[in-house]
Amino acid sequence: PDARSAAPTLLQLMQDRSNSANFRVLRKMAPEMADKVIPILLARLADPNPDRRAAAARLLAEAGAAAHAPLVAFLAQSLKEGNRTALLGALEVFQQMDRLNHNLPNPSLLSAGLQEARLTDRIVVNDPAVHAGLIRLLEDTDVELRRGAVCALGVLGGQVRPALPALNKLASQDPDWKTRGYATRAIR
Repeated sequence: PDARSAAPTLLQLMQDRSNSANFRVLRKMAPEMADKVIPILLARLADPNPDRRAAAARLLAEAGAAAHAPLVAFLAQSLKEGNRTALLGALEVFQQMDRLNHNLPNPSLLSAGLQEARLTDRIVVNDPAVHAGLIRLLEDTDVELRRGAVCALGVLGGQVRPALPALNKLASQDPDWKTRGYATRAIR
């Protein structure tokens, strides 16, 4: 039988439980179905289980341009609602994208043999509320939110020039060494 006939079953499995391998198989086997998986992964970004959130974030980062617009909409909604769990999930996607953009080894991708060379697509965010929300997060006391915002702004690049003073300050003064490193990279 045609391997594509398994695609609907894999899609159903993804809805039932977090299985990263299913998405990768589905993407290779039936790329036209991968778009149906993105909403499932976005919903997983709000999962209270941090491992499922991280798995969804990694997969969305790998999904490329097809995930950009839905991810930005999810981020905008999470910023608006102030849902910390969903925000952490969305910002984790940007951390994964930052890793790919800077050719940093991603242990989960290396083990799966999927390390990408570089992202070619920049995410474009034309929503000033998202820009303002990310800049506000740079002053948050929660290091995970602050670090995620730094990564998101780094991925967005020059679109968010008003963030440069805050990023410069974080690069030299943030108490978290990882956040300082991400901020230094974001302003380059």
